[in-house]
Amino acid sequence: MVNKLNIQTILKHSVFKNAVALVILQFFNVVGPLLVIPYLSRVLDIEGFGQLMLVLSLSSICVIIIDFGFNLSATYNIAKLQSDKDAISKYIGGVYLIKIILLILVSSILLLYYSYKGSIGIEYVFVVILNVFSISFLPTWFFQAIEKMKNITLFVSISKILYVCLVFLFIHEQNETLRVFVILAISNFIGLLMAIKFIYNEGFSILRPSFSQVKEIFSNSVEYFISRVSVTLYTSACTFFIGSFSGLGQAAIYSAGEKLYQASQVLTSTIAQALFPYMVKNKKSNLFFYVTLIVGIILSLGCVVTSYFAKDIVLIVYGHNFIDSVPILKIFLIITVINFIAVNYGYPAFSTIDKNHIANYSVICGGVVQLLILIALYMNSSITAYNVVISILITETVVMLIRVVTFYYFKIYGLKNENK
Repeated sequence: MVNKLNIQTILKHSVFKNAVALVILQFFNVVGPLLVIPYLSRVLDIEGFGQLMLVLSLSSICVIIIDFGFNLSATYNIAKLQSDKDAISKYIGGVYLIKIILLILVSSILLLYYSYKGSIGIEYVFVVILNVFSISFLPTWFFQAIEKMKNITLFVSISKILYVCLVFLFIHEQNETLRVFVILAISNFIGLLMAIKFIYNEGFSILRPSFSQVKEIFSNSVEYFISRVSVTLYTSACTFFIGSFSGLGQAAIYSAGEKLYQASQVLTSTIAQALFPYMVKNKKSNLFFYVTLIVGIILSLGCVVTSYFAKDIVLIVYGHNFIDSVPILKIFLIITVINFIAVNYGYPAFSTIDKNHIANYSVICGGVVQLLILIALYMNSSITAYNVVISILITETVVMLIRVVTFYYFKIYGLKNENK
């Protein structure tokens, strides 16, 4: 009877419900597009596939800039506002106003980059801008903060299913890389339109904030933005970096392993995203510890099994042209476990002791480490897919150690100081 009650309690828990919604969301957000990769890796040649991954990487970098850390700061601050709908609506308006300014800035930089470098066509620039707008204005942070992730899960799922279907319907030749990206941008835009409608369906709106409110929203997110930019150095930017200095072939090989790694993050990022707003409100570190321990053990066992079948997985998903991705995938599997620990001992953990700034500082340190390694690789003409993934392994380990050690330092010595 007790076990039955415990199971019912868990199933009804807001963290569990949001975790399930986030799993479904991440499945369609990552695994959904991953379903078309075996098809695209065979229809497009390796250079075309590399170009697609390069443009996607560039798009991700732009999204990080326009997001400005709001996926963390807005989630945190809206969660604290609880049910004050007027204050939350003005906060949403402030976030979007800042994003519009940043979108204009990023778009201008992209156009200048095209006119100066010209490594991608002007048509790619406009499609990147549309895609960046659609992704960066998606209010995931809002639904995460009010713990109603099932709403955003619905329209993101629809947009990703649409993308998968359209790719299979319209992509049949090697020279259709641009068309793939157009389909992705349109699908994401449709998801954005549905998301805005759901904000109003929940009884909220997008209100005009005062100048002082915008200034406060901006300043509160600067630290989160710096941390997100630092993370970009060892995540989204790597494909762009490899493609720019080592060619599209190396970018394709690297991206093949990275995409499978991103699929594994369906679980790792979902747990942290579901825990974060709950920890902000409730400060229950015991729940955090047991969830991290149990899921961490299961994840580690899964990565060991996956590593054993890594070659078969690459051959099935991508084909023989991508066999060089096997060692890269194996390194990414190690990173998966390290990243899971690092992410959970980030904002969810530090929110229980009101020290989120430490999580920010840890990834800034990681960004510095990654930047130094990349500079060293560049100086030695050693920029390859394998060397870059090793650099990510080192950086993720550094971030994890900083977070775990610092968290328990404050937990132990903080309690001692309180008892004095």
